Amino acid sequence: MDPSAPDFFADPYRHFADARRSAPVQCYQPGMWMVFGHDDVSQVLKDRGLTSTERHTLDAPRNLAIKAAGGTDAYLLRPSLSKMDAPDHTPLRALLARLFTPRAVGSLRRAATDLVAGAFDRHAGGEMEVIESLAHPLPYQLTCTWLGVPALDDDGDIRRWSFEGLQMIDPFRRPEQYREYISASADFAGYLRELVAWKRSRQGDDAISRLIAAGDAGEVITPDEVVATIHTLFLAGFHTTVNQIGLSVLALLQAPDQWAALVADPELLPNAIDELLRFDPTAQFMIRATAADYRVGGVTIPPGQHIVAWIASANRDEARWGSSADQLDLGRPDARYHLAFGSGIHSCLGMWLARLELEEVLSALIRRFPKASLVDEEPRWRSTAFMRGLESLTLLLPA
Repeated sequence: MDPSAPDFFADPYRHFADARRSAPVQCYQPGMWMVFGHDDVSQVLKDRGLTSTERHTLDAPRNLAIKAAGGTDAYLLRPSLSKMDAPDHTPLRALLARLFTPRAVGSLRRAATDLVAGAFDRHAGGEMEVIESLAHPLPYQLTCTWLGVPALDDDGDIRRWSFEGLQMIDPFRRPEQYREYISASADFAGYLRELVAWKRSRQGDDAISRLIAAGDAGEVITPDEVVATIHTLFLAGFHTTVNQIGLSVLALLQAPDQWAALVADPELLPNAIDELLRFDPTAQFMIRATAADYRVGGVTIPPGQHIVAWIASANRDEARWGSSADQLDLGRPDARYHLAFGSGIHSCLGMWLARLELEEVLSALIRRFPKASLVDEEPRWRSTAFMRGLESLTLLLPA
């Protein structure tokens, strides 16, 4: 399968289906393998015999491209929650998990409700461009509230830095693209260092204050690692939710029978959110690496290789979800077993915040605008192989 194919982004799921049938474990190029079936993807994500660090893959294709763009081995090996294995990973994840307690997440619900209501109020009875009017402002402002910093009126730089920072994960990019991403990551890190310095004299009951206190106390992280940790949290929680809101609204309104079912029975919403995450997840894959020979799907992968585990393909695997795998079914009884948030020790810490944001958007939409419809004839994609999302999505919201 070639993620650079001209028609890939419009319908990656057709390509995934072909891959599952013809070569469910395949070598994309020396140093990079891909897996597509549900059981194989689940195995790769959970297996602690694989590694999330780059110490065994410094000469893998993606990392060679990053180094050709000006990155270094030290850059590739910089500490980050997503690049740690147990036991080093365990205490940092435990520290961050304390920032995502039900109380901490639940305290954001009122702000989420008000933000969603305000966006819909401004467009009731007319057209609404969802991405700019709602999908961007909601996670950005909630993330700033949770971190304990003011949201900027002009967040253009933060949008660009965080979007381009996420693309460092993507192994299907060119060296000149990585050069841009490295520069964006450096600019964002500089901004965050200034933010942490500003926050030191303005601490409160928020995530950055607690990370500063932990770093100063030498608990799990050092003061220098506070910025890297905030960087990771921002990358993981901003554009992913922006995209998932757009994808979920699009999927619902492209399936009139499912939209009507949800409007008729709002109690379907919790399961509907899981089904929407299964049906079209924004994070299309996660990556692990081999430190030794590794066997998956009947294939032995040598050491020093990246394995791209295609979550989006696993979520549509007929062997797991049956003949209706490619259909949106809000009543699907096992929808909650999707892999959209990953699996194993690196499953998404912020999944409950993402679910809260989706719930607020969709519950308000079905309640206030049961006759909402799509204005766009064809979706406008702003997708990469790693991150699936929409450039724009316009709705008609009859009063």
